[in-house]
Amino acid sequence: MRKPFDRLRTWHWLLAGGVGLAWLVDEPEALHVYLGYGVVALLALRLAAGLLRARGFALANLSPTVGGRFRRPLHQGVGKALLLGIVLSTALTAGTGLLMVDNGRYLGLDEGRVASRHQAREHAAPEWLEDVHEFFADLVLMLAATHGVYVLLMRREFALRMLRGEAAPARSAVQSLRG
Repeated sequence: MRKPFDRLRTWHWLLAGGVGLAWLVDEPEALHVYLGYGVVALLALRLAAGLLRARGFALANLSPTVGGRFRRPLHQGVGKALLLGIVLSTALTAGTGLLMVDNGRYLGLDEGRVASRHQAREHAAPEWLEDVHEFFADLVLMLAATHGVYVLLMRREFALRMLRGEAAPARSAVQSLRG
């Protein structure tokens, strides 16, 4: 049986890999688009798992408090702001990507229909939408790199455990309050 920590780690690395590959691959366009669909599916899965409170996927508490007391507010705030920024910019990148392509063609929804002249023309996104898409894609990578450096500097033990596939040690309530 897989531990919840493993499920979250798997989701994390699938998302990181999907975003990274989509950023690297522009051609063939279909591969870039399908990687984008995968990222959208992973974001939707994470949101659904959080809303359903699936084991290991509870929605993040964005408050920097524990038991009503602040716990290293700057440290906690920076980490949570980075994660929120990564998720929002990834969602905006994926959303603008969905608006830029002819999804019916990629999802096979136009097959069997007689294409009109309008449908036969290549789907062209406005240039401003492409610029917004690229801006948020670059922002995701910048925030992800900052997240990686932050975790290595501020949460080194946690990062090493995650990379080795180990669960975090159980902490007592008193240790949790102390930070």
